[in-house]
Amino acid sequence: MRYLIFLITLFLCTNVYAVKVTDLTEDASPGTDSLLITVDDPSGTAATRKTTIANVLTDGNIPNDITIDTATALAANGANCSAGNAPLGVDASGAVEGCFDVWTEAENTAAGYISSQTDDQTLAEVLAEGADANDVSITSLAKLEGVDSAVYVDMSADGNTDVVADVNIDLNSPTITFANATKPVKSIYLSAAGATTPISDYAELNDFTGTNFTYRVLAFDKDSDEKCFWSFPIPDNLTGTTVTFTYYWTTDSGGAAETVRWAVDTGGYANDEAWKTGALGGTLQTTDDTWIADGDLHIVTSAAMTTGWTAGDMATVYLYRDVSGDDLGGDIYLIGVKIEYPIGTISQ
Repeated sequence: MRYLIFLITLFLCTNVYAVKVTDLTEDASPGTDSLLITVDDPSGTAATRKTTIANVLTDGNIPNDITIDTATALAANGANCSAGNAPLGVDASGAVEGCFDVWTEAENTAAGYISSQTDDQTLAEVLAEGADANDVSITSLAKLEGVDSAVYVDMSADGNTDVVADVNIDLNSPTITFANATKPVKSIYLSAAGATTPISDYAELNDFTGTNFTYRVLAFDKDSDEKCFWSFPIPDNLTGTTVTFTYYWTTDSGGAAETVRWAVDTGGYANDEAWKTGALGGTLQTTDDTWIADGDLHIVTSAAMTTGWTAGDMATVYLYRDVSGDDLGGDIYLIGVKIEYPIGTISQ
């Protein structure tokens, strides 16, 4: 009995009580010296201790790698720029920090754009203000009077590397002038039917009936250098001094690895220049081709040939089969010849 009374008295005199965490007053602004309750070795011999927040927030207690989920959206859309304007940047909440007018900014760059133009300027004067004649952009035009070869068009992929040819357009003619060293080409077709043949050693004009159509050819035999001629006016827009010849031919009597050699010469003749006794003034050009199959179309193009032509003059083309340079053992049939020449301008 005395032992029980001792235990009851001990219990009543001991300051032992339990408090729920949820009943504690919240400390909304803990300092670094605020105390936290810790449990040391919770899986072993647990011991309840105290520590400060400063002791917890040490470099050793904070992981170096922390994974944060990517935000899918802001809580609300930030302020935006008006139409035609672009933001200078955005702040932490997603709102723009400032806006600028896109077109005004483009005009004020040093990329060759024209920032202003007065009412009394001609197009030529406006273009002259461009920082770079290859990349002129016109914002407005008040006049088109007095324009002579003044419009420049840069036909390139990026304004610097020319992929076709830069052109100057005369709005009065109109004439398009190709300013680059590499020119566009046009072609002249010389058909077998349009050829003139000499009295002797001539290629013979023949008509052949194919399975589905009839075609006309000039037949060149294997025993002599048979020849033919064409005459035509030289195009007014020809520029440069060289052209290429493409030969379209076939045969019924070729063999494996046998070759054909075409030879061509030409001359150009101006007004009041000797025509009847005129000499050819080009550089003789030969072109070899290899037999593919009897009855097949064969196409071969020559290297560039110096012609001696001048735009607007008259030209003569002299063509023959050079049997000393080929070994195909039968007749060859020329269907036609295409001449490709560079042009400097296009006009009406």
